[in-house]
Amino acid sequence: MPTTLGKHTLGKADVKTDHDGATYRFMSEENKAMFLKEPAKYVPQYGGYCSNGIVYGIPWGGDPETWKIIGGKRYIFGGTSSKNYFLMDEKANSRWRTVIGRMKLKGHNAFIQRYKRPALRVPHYKTGKELEAQWQKQQAAK
Repeated sequence: MPTTLGKHTLGKADVKTDHDGATYRFMSEENKAMFLKEPAKYVPQYGGYCSNGIVYGIPWGGDPETWKIIGGKRYIFGGTSSKNYFLMDEKANSRWRTVIGRMKLKGHNAFIQRYKRPALRVPHYKTGKELEAQWQKQQAAK
């Protein structure tokens, strides 16, 4: 995961380490050493799920090509729109605590949560159409 290339790059099968229940592969021993020195800097937030989905309590998969470093931490998104919507909401990063609490996603049944949340919505839930309208309005104001 640590990269100096500024993009997601597949690691080598023989340059790897386990951390917090996940296996990480690296392009080089140097990248692996960077990770081992400061794993929190490189481990994706929210267990690698789409960060915008987590804001709404929906643990959808993330796209490793769509990410951003915010405050020294890596956030992964399900796609460009999810990334844009997350970034336009100043409270998005703090809202996940009200949805997921301090619960770790490991051991949590993400499958059930993915189907439960769209029906049992969080108070700040917005549909994709509402988020897109908000995004377009924000872009027009720039």
